[in-house]
Amino acid sequence: MVRNEMTDDLDILPERFFGWWNDIIKREEDASVEEFSQYFSDNAEIITNEKLVCKGLEDITKHFMGVKTKTSSCAARLPMKNIFSKENKIFVHYLIDAAFESEKQVIAVMGYMLINSGKIETSCQLQYVQESKIS
Repeated sequence: MVRNEMTDDLDILPERFFGWWNDIIKREEDASVEEFSQYFSDNAEIITNEKLVCKGLEDITKHFMGVKTKTSSCAARLPMKNIFSKENKIFVHYLIDAAFESEKQVIAVMGYMLINSGKIETSCQLQYVQESKIS
């Protein structure tokens, strides 16, 4: 993993969030809006492949719980491949392992997170299926 020379709290936020997510997706009960508020601001937004996917804590919670419903497993590979920050932006490159009913995918993700008051305000990323196996 590549990190900037002056690792600070910003650099650990994405891995801390995805470590939490990797645990949440395995548990039986869904995560609450309050739990997501540990990592996202009230008006946070997620933009994927130039499309606004969700905005606000309730929408973000529904989005991630929808991922949980649609997949039999989904986890970010940690540590991330690349992560560095500049001012209030964290740039990331990581992989996600996702399994669906009859398909396993490795999804490559590259983008940035805009941080405000220690929480994710915007997560903007490009993602694509790097590998797919039909079972």
